[in-house]
This record gives sequence, structure tokens and C-alpha cells, in this order.
Amino acid sequence: MKKISSLLITIAGVITGGVAGFLASSKFSNKIIEKKDARIDKFVGYFNLLEQWMSIKEEGKAIASYFEKNGYYKIGLYGLGKIANHLLKELDGTDIQILFAIDARGERLNSDIVVYTPDDEIPKADVIVVTATFDYDNIKKTLEEKTDTQVISMDDVIYDLL
Repeated sequence: MKKISSLLITIAGVITGGVAGFLASSKFSNKIIEKKDARIDKFVGYFNLLEQWMSIKEEGKAIASYFEKNGYYKIGLYGLGKIANHLLKELDGTDIQILFAIDARGERLNSDIVVYTPDDEIPKADVIVVTATFDYDNIKKTLEEKTDTQVISMDDVIYDLL
């Protein structure tokens, strides 16, 4: 009887351990899937933004016209990724001046533009354009706590010109 009881306890322990292991690995897998889904959403958003941007260029419209129309001649950028680099090139040679950039990782540009982190004192500008559109709401909230400069998304710029 003792042997059967010990065997049942051992079997119950193995089953419980297996179930606990399965649940732990399932939670880990779900986190990996959630991160991948977030990255997919981010890049789909960027693809759509760039697709619309190309449509604007094909129609002969200039991004600078959005800033001119709204009286934004001195702007700051938030985010120094691919979208920001395209915007810098697009605005080069226009009346729109990039005063500074803000980057959470503190990355630097190969230019004369001063780069701040979100923790730094943020200088005044006509507007700050968030090029990291996937996290716009959080970035806007953070910036609004540090500056009274209007904060807009690159999406606002592009979709206004369509």
C-alpha cells in the first residue's frame, strides 16, 4: 500500500511540475508573440506613412508646405530613426529650420543639430514633430510635461497633405 501511495504522489508531482512548466513556458511564449506583434504593427505603420509620403511627392507636393501653412519655421524633432532622416533630407534647402532633436537613446546625428534626451531641458520651438509615430501618445504626454511647445506626429504632417 505504501508503494502505491508513494507512486501516486510521485505521479502527481510529475504531472503538477509538467503543468507548471507548461504554463510558465506558455506565458513566456505569449510575451514573445506580443513583442513580435508590436514590432509588426510598428513597421506596418511606418510602411503606410512612407506610402502616403511617396504619394504626396508623386503629386508634386512638398512637406515644407505643411510647416509653412501652419507658421512652423523653427521645429524640433523627436526620434532619430529612418523617418527623421528622410524628413531632414526633405527639409534641407527650405525655409524650415531644424533647431534640435530629441532621442530617448541619446543618439547623435552626423550634423550640426544638437540632440537632447527627454530628461534634458527642451528648448523652445514653433513645434516638435514626433517621428517615432508608433509611440506618439506616450511621447506627447512626456513632452507636454516638459515644454509648452506644441507636439505633433509625423502622421499629422503627412495625412494633412493628402
